[in-house]
Amino acid sequence: MIMNYSVRNFFEKQTFETIEFSQSKRIRTTERLENNSLENVLDTITFDDDNVSQSAQELERSVNHMFLTKKRLLNAEPIANSKLPLINKIKNTIILQEEATKRYIFKSTQQIYCVVTKAEIKNQDLYIVSFMNETYTRGLITSMNKSILSILIISLVFSSIFAQFIARRITNPLKLVEHQLNHIAHKEWQDDLKLNRQDEIGRLATSANIMQRALQEKERDEKNFIQTVSHDLKTPIMVIRSYAQAVLDGIIATDDIQNSIQLINNEALKMDDKIRSLIYLYTLQNQPNVFDDFKSVDSGPYLESLMTRFQYTTDNIIFSSQLENFQMHINEKTFSVALENILENALRFAENSIELTCKELDNAYEIKIFNDGSSLTNPERIFQRYETESKANTGLGMTITKEIIEHHKGKINAYNEKNGVSFIIHLAKLL
Repeated sequence: MIMNYSVRNFFEKQTFETIEFSQSKRIRTTERLENNSLENVLDTITFDDDNVSQSAQELERSVNHMFLTKKRLLNAEPIANSKLPLINKIKNTIILQEEATKRYIFKSTQQIYCVVTKAEIKNQDLYIVSFMNETYTRGLITSMNKSILSILIISLVFSSIFAQFIARRITNPLKLVEHQLNHIAHKEWQDDLKLNRQDEIGRLATSANIMQRALQEKERDEKNFIQTVSHDLKTPIMVIRSYAQAVLDGIIATDDIQNSIQLINNEALKMDDKIRSLIYLYTLQNQPNVFDDFKSVDSGPYLESLMTRFQYTTDNIIFSSQLENFQMHINEKTFSVALENILENALRFAENSIELTCKELDNAYEIKIFNDGSSLTNPERIFQRYETESKANTGLGMTITKEIIEHHKGKINAYNEKNGVSFIIHLAKLL
């Protein structure tokens, strides 16, 4: 509707300009006529002129012209042989016109666009009435509307097909992702979703695959955790119950009661140690922000103090150190736990010596703990949960150590050497 209104106004303006252009041509041609010729064109309709260009004549064919004298307009008799049906009704309107040229729109059976110009030609006061029926404008608008409607219909069909294609390209992958996520929510593991897309939907599918693998790993860890804990706690609980029941039943002699109670206490301590380790590991993995209290520590005094504590626990192992002094940004509490776990492990397996060294590299700080004990069976697996080299180890110490080091944005690795085992920690330097 807006377009139709705008187009109608446009064509109305063009119609008046066409009429005025044609009228000006007719006036100039009439001014060049002889007086006797002028008498012949008065009160008549249009005429041809070889001096007018072909394009102008083509344009003028849709415009009608009428030359009227003032006397003829004032005459009460009707103007006959006119192609303008309203001329007799609008004579008074024309006579009263004050402007030299004025535009009119008259309505009868159809709209008529009219331009009336007052002029003096060959000493005669003339009224040049030029007009055009709405049929021409209406035809243009109708033709344009048909063209626009055809274009709109074709565009609608094309856009509908294109929209369906786009919608399917978007919604079908999203439905696949939704289906995958529903399975993941119910722990029904599926094959990875492969969409082969590089857009946001492709990245969403990749994230869903990563989430599924992480949850699968989490589920495996939970199952392993339950199995290991139940297995590890079953033995001490069974021992505690057996000895406790034996004491209650009076099976154990009075002289052995003290030893039995001591054994029960030892088993309870083992359970307490394992439970504490599990709680600590859970906190590291699920609530790491609890240990975000970092501060700068002098490496030399800090590591020397840590090693001294272990020196006094045994007389059979020689401790040595080569320590450079630099600023480490660490959580002292958790980092001490990590190093203590490594030193305790070294102390269990070392035969004669333990060596602690630290030095500053180009892009990192390196801490190395070496012991001359037996080689590790699987150095790459020593940091996995419940992986142990026996000797009363719970299998959680090295896992806790790895979690702490990674929480410090560092890396830890174990290596078998010719005469022992080394644990090497790399901490990134602060920028």
